[in-house]
Amino acid sequence: MALGLSSVGMIGLLSLQQQSLDAVKQASWYQTADGLSQSFLAAVRSNPSAWSTYLAQANSAPSAVSDNACREGGVCSAGQMAQADVVYLKALAARQLPQGRLGVYACGQDNRAFCVAVAWQGQVPQGCLTADAPKRRCFRTGITSW
Repeated sequence: MALGLSSVGMIGLLSLQQQSLDAVKQASWYQTADGLSQSFLAAVRSNPSAWSTYLAQANSAPSAVSDNACREGGVCSAGQMAQADVVYLKALAARQLPQGRLGVYACGQDNRAFCVAVAWQGQVPQGCLTADAPKRRCFRTGITSW
């Protein structure tokens, strides 16, 4: 009898440990997603004249343009820098999150309000904008355009 109770107790402890590990993994993904969205905002703040390029590139298919051309000290226009920033951040999202994706979408009633959305594990970034978005596979940050 004691052995049976001990077995049940050990199974319960293992289950709690697994839940704890899953929570730590999810917290790490949220932190990564927050860092990616903050990096996007920092890039836009440093290059505000290219806002429309950031917006268009963030929601387009991945570009074949090398992200290193502007990042290695080459001379680039504001638009080229914006494109390089987005290519880099999208690649970073894909590398650091399972099926990680980044997008920027209008959110709210104001035409100047946008959300940077980072999603993972099969969630699409635009799905982060709904009130019933899956809570554990999505992160968004609101911004006002320049």
